[in-house]
Amino acid sequence: MPHTQITLRELQIIQLARQGQSNKEIATQLNITELTVKSHRKNIMKKLGL
Repeated sequence: MPHTQITLRELQIIQLARQGQSNKEIATQLNITELTVKSHRKNIMKKLGL
């Protein structure tokens, strides 16, 4: 599988998660759904091999 870069949105989600924000809080702050946050987090973990 080719190396896939983390997107800007994924970086935003990582930063907010590191600040201790919940998926719901992240979704509200970024004006996206909680399901979208969960999807981004899943993609982040996959890209990092976790």
